[in-house]
Amino acid sequence: HISVSQGSNTDQALTRVLKHATIVRVRQEQALLELLSGKVDAQAVQRDYAMQAIHQYKGLRTVGDAFGTSLIGWYVPKGADDLKAAVNQWLEGAKKRGVVKQLLDKWKLEGAEPA
Repeated sequence: HISVSQGSNTDQALTRVLKHATIVRVRQEQALLELLSGKVDAQAVQRDYAMQAIHQYKGLRTVGDAFGTSLIGWYVPKGADDLKAAVNQWLEGAKKRGVVKQLLDKWKLEGAEPA
């Protein structure tokens, strides 16, 4: 039994590749509780979330390699071209100045890389 956040990218990916496992679909905040309480054998989740859980709860560890990637993006209201340009400019500057990398390191988002 493997818990996942219902409807997430992880849920969709596992549904495609795991034909003989029981996938337990719950709200995101419930998925970790299912593992900690012993109701499931494992939790499939984004690596950054997994690393936070490992640092917070003793007895957890990652297994295997990543089986996919999840791209994170920003969005603004349609027609907000000035805001879109400002956000894009800020993101590019933050990446060049190393701000994004510093934040990834600060929050221990291991395995994440700025695009």
